[in-house]
Amino acid sequence: MKKSLLPKKTMKNTASPDGAITSLTANERNILNFIESEILTSGLSPSYQEICQHFGFASFNSVQNYVKQLTKKGYLRAQPHQKRGLEVLRSATAFASQLHHQFQDRTTTESLQDGLLQGPVGIRPIPLLGSVAAGSPIERITSGETLTVPSALMKNPEQTFALSVAGDSMAEEGIHDKDWIIVLKQDHAKNGDLVVASIQSEATVKRIYYHPKHQPDKRLELRPSNSEYQSQWYKESDVQIKGLVTGLLRKF
Repeated sequence: MKKSLLPKKTMKNTASPDGAITSLTANERNILNFIESEILTSGLSPSYQEICQHFGFASFNSVQNYVKQLTKKGYLRAQPHQKRGLEVLRSATAFASQLHHQFQDRTTTESLQDGLLQGPVGIRPIPLLGSVAAGSPIERITSGETLTVPSALMKNPEQTFALSVAGDSMAEEGIHDKDWIIVLKQDHAKNGDLVVASIQSEATVKRIYYHPKHQPDKRLELRPSNSEYQSQWYKESDVQIKGLVTGLLRKF
């Protein structure tokens, strides 16, 4: 028997509200993508048997259940008594597009004051406190403007701030010049944490490591993620931890 191409996951029978675009499970998205692809390629929707064979389902019941879910959520229409009667009403990318437009439309101060967007993904403004070096420490962290951030990147929005990144010493972590990092305010960290640290009022982003057996002036290591840079060593008393990096934003 052919092994199913879809991950095992319990389906939720939750109908979408009138006119709303509801998110898809990974399995639903895979099936809808396959149906769309077949229609674009051949001009005909796949039969239940073809869907069953493509994903390795043991019976048509699985296909019928997924079609029912996609119909409830407004993505498909199934014409009765037709072998190839599946009609795509919304693309598998419709929900992501809706979130993108909501994100773009809610950038004014008035809309931000209304709170988070409805649904599983929201946005909200957090303080943008200046620049942080991904190299040698540079600018002082200062008060400034705000940055609108997806809520999923924040563990505690009330204790979260953003910094712009300057330099490339953290490039192997995927942190590049002009990125924004999302930081949870915290004054302590454990070995290996990605932190924003302040040294003599200048800020840097690095991995932090403690070496209690080293000489006193080299017990705290701020390690870059770029082979062209070397670690920076300090007395523990010379370094203030400002927070843990919890997310990253990039403008293309």
